[in-house]
Amino acid sequence: MANQMAIEPSPLERYKKTVEIIEAHRLFILLTGESAEQVLNALGEIKNGGHGLVALDYKITGVKDRMKQLKRKGERSPGVYSISTAKEARTAINAGAKFIFTNHLDKGVTKKCRREKIFHAAGALTPKEVYEAHELGADAVSIYPCAAVGGVRWLSRLKEMYPDYKLIATDVMTVEEASEYLKAGAYAVAPIIDTHNAEGARDLIQAFIDSN
Repeated sequence: MANQMAIEPSPLERYKKTVEIIEAHRLFILLTGESAEQVLNALGEIKNGGHGLVALDYKITGVKDRMKQLKRKGERSPGVYSISTAKEARTAINAGAKFIFTNHLDKGVTKKCRREKIFHAAGALTPKEVYEAHELGADAVSIYPCAAVGGVRWLSRLKEMYPDYKLIATDVMTVEEASEYLKAGAYAVAPIIDTHNAEGARDLIQAFIDSN
């Protein structure tokens, strides 16, 4: 019937769609700043541009509540990053998060995301951490802070050790550096962009989207 309500996709269908978008674009944009207002303004501009892989810094006061507001309005929810615990992951998922990045490896977060069919990039830096993240069942491993330990060279070494692992380069980076990470075998890149300088952030975001 024409007036029937659209059937909501299942969690598994939403998960598969998220993975499909990730593998098509290989670019996450992680937004941080001094306030929820700053990152939400940047999020609005990115959504208008059509890029769907955006995450908000969960540590910013007010982000959780603003995500709940978006969900109540029926708007597409962003992902979140800097999640630390399974409790935070549960709260973020309930608020509508479509994917989660953690800065470190947390067994509880990985289990929660697997159970809820939410894409999870587990934070890791050393070979041991990368291996453990993969063995726990994380969808991908977020190498963070990637630049601090050698950037492209370090990611290349990790790919040599674990050629089949999905490694995401996560850190502050330029468009050119992102390109080098992808050439080195990164599954995706996740530049962290500070929205405090709104104009500079806008230009950098647009440069990443244009390069995609």
